[in-house]
Amino acid sequence: NRGYVLSGDKQFLSPYYLALKDLEKDTFLLKDLYRIFPERKKLLEDLLGLVKRKIIFSTSSVEQLTANHDSVYRQVQSGKGRQIMDSIRQIVFTLQNEDRKELQLSNDQRETSATVTAKLFTVTAGIFILILTLFFLRLHRNLKRRGINEKKISYLADIVEQASDAIISGDNNFNIVSWNRGAEEMYGYTKD
Repeated sequence: NRGYVLSGDKQFLSPYYLALKDLEKDTFLLKDLYRIFPERKKLLEDLLGLVKRKIIFSTSSVEQLTANHDSVYRQVQSGKGRQIMDSIRQIVFTLQNEDRKELQLSNDQRETSATVTAKLFTVTAGIFILILTLFFLRLHRNLKRRGINEKKISYLADIVEQASDAIISGDNNFNIVSWNRGAEEMYGYTKD
């Protein structure tokens, strides 16, 4: 209503009346914050009280302007409206600062949590890579041993095959499993 008080032009009252309509909804929302932030109830109640005082002051200014211009100018010059607005701004500033501090604390905690998670992931990945490396080293060693053993077996099999003496192998039931070339020549039977 400041524009109306300064100019007397009623077009400046439209935003004022719209704000008054929205005030009931905004007041309800503000009171709902009591439940969410019970520690702020006193501060929010003070804010609502100041808003109510500001509305009374503004309504009085509008009514007086239509009746007597001089009394409105004295009321404006008294600075009472500015004092009320300064008090409202101070409460809003206090609430904003509290919210900023809480947001900063939350961000710091998230950052710490993210750092711990990243470190934990790095350690876990390192352990996994170490275990995987040890597994592959053992697998490589076993494959190398197997290759050496297969060469030894192949070498011994070649010795048995090349021997001129008859060498016959059997199972636990005394069934013949294999024999060498020397046994073929000596007994006249082929492996087939």
